[in-house]
Amino acid sequence: MGTSGRQGAPPARWNDVVCLLGFLLFWVLPLSYRGVSGRRMVPYLPPFLNYLANASCLFTRSQYLLTLDYMQVLPTPGGQWLTLPEEDYFQMPPFGHRTRLAQFSRIFWRRPSAAAVARSELAAWIHARYTTLHPDQPAPVAVRFVTGLYRSRRQQPMPRWRKPPFESMPPADTQVVATYVVSPDGLRVSSPGSPDTPEASPCCGG
Repeated sequence: MGTSGRQGAPPARWNDVVCLLGFLLFWVLPLSYRGVSGRRMVPYLPPFLNYLANASCLFTRSQYLLTLDYMQVLPTPGGQWLTLPEEDYFQMPPFGHRTRLAQFSRIFWRRPSAAAVARSELAAWIHARYTTLHPDQPAPVAVRFVTGLYRSRRQQPMPRWRKPPFESMPPADTQVVATYVVSPDGLRVSSPGSPDTPEASPCCGG
């Protein structure tokens, strides 16, 4: 009975064995080594397979700190900064937690030589857009870009990757990136603490 069972079994196919060994040797073992050691390159592995292993090991850890970008306007001198809803200014739906404003900010960081001019043009457009959306209100006297540090372990989760209100950010986790003051010649950048900055202090949250 045992003999008939062995005769009825399908013959071993060496190509299946080779494929299995290749899968274990060139994929499972490199991924395991990459995940355990934390090294970006597996020794003696061809560069192409190293790149594939690195791509497969993306997002193995959650992101505990996330920098969020906000834009604000100052309606009147000495008043309170108003955080603008991005939906009124960037119509394209966000991808994940990346909004159009976040994409602009990443470009500014990667190209610092062109960041000053590009950010100034964006501030001028936001100023004009705000004036168009609120014709019954006076034009703002300043525009600024600020960031807030989101700590996922301490703060409430963001529903559908929507940003929490900037006012809910702890002041220690906020930063003013750039402030643009309205002048007769248009918007011009103003450093925090300078006499022409229309705010008492460069602090955030208010």
